Order: sequence, then structure tokens, then C-alpha cells
Amino acid sequence: MGMWRWGGLPLAAALACMAAAALALPLEIQTFPSGRYVSGGVGSDEQAQMERLRDEFNLRILTARRKSGEFLADARVTIMQRGRTVLETVMTGPLMLVELPPGSYAVRVEVEGKPIDQTVVIEPRDGRELYLYWD
Repeated sequence: MGMWRWGGLPLAAALACMAAAALALPLEIQTFPSGRYVSGGVGSDEQAQMERLRDEFNLRILTARRKSGEFLADARVTIMQRGRTVLETVMTGPLMLVELPPGSYAVRVEVEGKPIDQTVVIEPRDGRELYLYWD
């Protein structure tokens, strides 16, 4: 009995290649009225994608546990400007990249009901990084 083949490859190898390609799908950049964002960073493929995208965004957020350094996903992010919510979302991984117009913003990131509040000032052609840690 012969081996099943697809495009010259044994079927098992072809399926493994397709599965690997499916796992490396590009992250989806989301838009909101005053900018755009992307979150992720689960696994080495997503981390590499986030690293390639980082210079296109002017606010970078990383969430982790203080003692273990364990990355945290599912953080609720609220960004406000002058009392108005400009972005509210849940991070799909420990990294989030946001593009915002220049200005001052209140950023709240909440993990397991515990919020961390920061104020960031976005300057033209400048990036800000928030490294947020929970106990």
C-alpha cells in the first residue's frame, strides 16, 4: 500500500505544515475612532509579530506577575482622555500595542479585579512603555 501524498509531500508532513502555518496567523490590528491597537504575545510566533509591529505604535503595555515574572493575559484595559473613554478592551495576551494621537491619557489596566492606574503623555514621534506588575 502506498503512502498518501499531497503536492509531493507525504500527507502527514503536509498536514503538519498546514497546522504550523495556521498557528502562525498574523495578529489582527483593531481600530477605534482615534487610533488602533493589537494585543497578543502568547507563544514565540506572536511575540515575534508583536516585536515587528512595536515601532508602528506609540504606547506599549506589558502585564506580568511581580514575583514570578509570569505573563498575564485577559487584562481589562481602559484608556481615557479628558474624562472620555477612548478605548476599552480585554488583552488577548500579555502585550498590547496602541496608537494614540498626542495628548495626556489615563490608563487603567485591571487583572483579577485589581487595577493599576497610570497617566501617560504621548508626544509626537515618541513612544511610551508601561510595564505593569501584579502581586
